[in-house]
Amino acid sequence: MKENSEATLVIVVTAAVLLGYMMALSLISSEAWETTDINEVPMEDVAHSLFDDYSFALVILGMLLSASVLGGIYLARKEVKD
Repeated sequence: MKENSEATLVIVVTAAVLLGYMMALSLISSEAWETTDINEVPMEDVAHSLFDDYSFALVILGMLLSASVLGGIYLARKEVKD
């Protein structure tokens, strides 16, 4: 059991170091983006687009997110042994 927790700790620390390295690299090498005029889109147009044009995709996305939440709850629960 101790070997498993040590391996997990090594993986977490390695991932944190790599993430920090990537963040530092992105801050150092950042360039200014090209600026353009931004056209403001009314929220009603976004809502109509989501619920009219992409309604099927929105339903599928909701089902996938619900399944992932249920899967996360299943994986996170603790097993009680008698």
